[in-house]
Amino acid sequence: MVLKKQASFDLIMGSSPSKGSGNRQTGPPGRERSTIKSAFNYHRITNNNEDDMLIPPGPNTRTKEDLLPSPDILELIDAHVSETPADVCDSVPSLTDFLTSDFDERVEKVKAIHRWITTNIRYDVQGFQTREFGKSSPEDVLRKKCTGFHGYCNLFAAMCRCIGIPVRTIDGYGKDDSNIEEVAFDLQSSDINHAWNVVHIGNEWRFVDCTWDAGYIDDTGKFQWLCNDFYFMTNPDFFGVKHFPYMNEELETSKQWQLVEEPLDLETFSRRAILHEYAMENGIGLVTHGDTLIEVISETTVIISGPGIPIEDVSCEMEEIYQFDNVIQDQYTMAERMGHDGVKIKLRLPSIATYILRIYAKMFSKDNEFGKVATYIVKCLQVSKDMELFPSHGIWGPELYYQDIGFEKAIVYQWWYEASCGEIDLYVPVWQAMEIVPRLQSSEDVEEVVNSVLIQTDSRSIVAIARMPKRGNYKLTISKKMPDGSVIPAIHYLITCKHGYVPFMPFPIAFPVVQQFMITLVEPKKRFLPARSYVRFRIISPLLQSLRLGEQTFSKRIGDKWDFTILTPGPDEDLMLYGGTADFRTSILCFRTVLFIPEPHVCERLIRTSQSRRSLLNV
Repeated sequence: MVLKKQASFDLIMGSSPSKGSGNRQTGPPGRERSTIKSAFNYHRITNNNEDDMLIPPGPNTRTKEDLLPSPDILELIDAHVSETPADVCDSVPSLTDFLTSDFDERVEKVKAIHRWITTNIRYDVQGFQTREFGKSSPEDVLRKKCTGFHGYCNLFAAMCRCIGIPVRTIDGYGKDDSNIEEVAFDLQSSDINHAWNVVHIGNEWRFVDCTWDAGYIDDTGKFQWLCNDFYFMTNPDFFGVKHFPYMNEELETSKQWQLVEEPLDLETFSRRAILHEYAMENGIGLVTHGDTLIEVISETTVIISGPGIPIEDVSCEMEEIYQFDNVIQDQYTMAERMGHDGVKIKLRLPSIATYILRIYAKMFSKDNEFGKVATYIVKCLQVSKDMELFPSHGIWGPELYYQDIGFEKAIVYQWWYEASCGEIDLYVPVWQAMEIVPRLQSSEDVEEVVNSVLIQTDSRSIVAIARMPKRGNYKLTISKKMPDGSVIPAIHYLITCKHGYVPFMPFPIAFPVVQQFMITLVEPKKRFLPARSYVRFRIISPLLQSLRLGEQTFSKRIGDKWDFTILTPGPDEDLMLYGGTADFRTSILCFRTVLFIPEPHVCERLIRTSQSRRSLLNV
C-alpha cells in the first residue's frame, strides 16, 4: 500500500470528516461559522490598506521561474533565515529588518519572509479542531508561533508592509481531499474556508500561500512540516486549481484576483478534478475526466500523461465513502502504459456505491517516492455480474528499462492474455542469454502460486508456461537474475483465466541449470508421478550431454533428444533427475511419487514440505 505523504494536506483549510463519516461538510460546522467569519473581518480591516488596494489586478505575464532568484541565492536566503537570532523575533519590525536587510531585490526579501514563516509558524491543530483560533494579529502569531490561515496572512502582510512592498489578503475557497464533495461550492450555503496573500513583485501581483507551504495535518491529527515553496510566486494556472477568490460577497470583482485572462466561475472551479502539487510540479496532466465526479456503469478508464519524462509507476486507492470502517482497496484498478509517457487506468467497481479514487505516481529518474496526482469521486451506478478483481499491482507491462537488461522491444506489444483452459504459453523475446525468475500470483492471494510456471529457453527467447488452479485474474512477473543474486523485474503480465487447470497439477521443481542447458521438458510436465508405475520422459537440450535418474544413466536417442521410460519407486519419494556435461553433473528436475493425484491444496502442502526437506539437506 502506498504511503499517503500528503493525505490530509488540506485539513488545514477545511473540514475534516473522518473516514466513513456520512456527514461530509464543506467549510466549518455551522455553530463555529461566526468565529471564522469574525476572523476574516479582522484581517480585512487590518491587512488590506487603501494604498495597496489602489493597484489593480491583472493577468500574470511572467512565470514563477522568471521571477525566482538563482539557486545559489535561494540557498543563501535559506541559510540566512536559519541563523535568525531569538531576540529579533519579538516584534515584526525587528524580525523583518534582520531577514531582509542583506538582500537588494524585492523578490529576495519576500522569499526570506516566506521562508521564515513557513519554517517557524506551525498550524494551530487545536484551534482547527475546536474552531477557536484565538487572536491572530501579527504580534500574537509571533508570540505563539502557532496560528490558522488568517494568522499566516496577517503576519506575512505586516512584514511586507514593513519594507514598503504592496500586499493584500485574499479570501476565498480552497479545496482538497478533506473537503471533496459530489456537489459544487454554493455561494449561499458554503462559507469561505481559506485565505492567502498576493504580493506586488515585478509590476504584477503574485500569489503566496504560507499556510499550505508550512505543512499539513496528517491522519493522526498531528501537524507535519513541509517547509515547501510550491505556493510561493505560483503561476496562476496552478494556483487556481485549488484556490478560488471570493471577497466582500462580490463575485465578479473577486474573479479578477485569479490573475488570468479568462477567470473561472465557481461551478467550474468546484467541479474540476483535484490535481495535486506532485502532478503540477512534474507536469502530469489529466487526459480524460477533468471533473471531480466520475459516474461509472460497470467500468471506465482514466488516462494521465507525463511531460516527456516517463511515469515509472502508478498506484491507486479506492475507498468507499459514507461507510464506517472503510477498507482501502487497490484491486479495483489496473494501470497500463500508453506510449512513452501516458498511463491508462481502468476502474472496475464491485458494488453500487460511492468511492474516493486517489491516484499516485512515481517519475522515472527521480526520487523513489510516490506522489499524489489526482483525487476523484467515483459513483458506481451498475456492476458487472461476473466481475473479477485485479491483482495488486502498479503499471502492467514492461518496466521502462527492459531493453537495458536484455529483453527485446517486442515484449511491449501484449501484456494481457486470456487462458481458456487454465494453462498458457507466453513467448518472451530476449537479445541475450539470462536466468529468469518467474512469479505467479492470484488476485485473491498475495502468496505465490507455487511451481506454477515452467521456464524453457533458447539463445533468443523464453517460453513461460503458466498454470492456474482456478478462474480469476493472475499476475505473472518475469524477472532477470543478476550476477550478484539480485532479481530485477522486467515485465508484468495480467492473465485472465476463464477455467482453472483441473485437476490442478504443478510443474516439477526446476533448478537453474534447466535454463543454462536450454532444456525443454516435453513430458512429464507435472510435479507428482504415480508410484510404482511406468512413466515416459522426453527431454530436448542442445547442451546436455548426460542424464541420470536414480541409478540409471541415459543416452540421447536422436540428435538433442532423450526419450526413455522408467518404473517409479514407491510413494512419498523425491525423484531427482541429474544431468550435465561429461565432467559436471547437477540437479535438474525434481519429481515426487504419490499413490494418487492430490487435490490442489494438498499439492501445495506437499510441495512446501518437499522444499523444506531439500533446504535442510542442502540439496
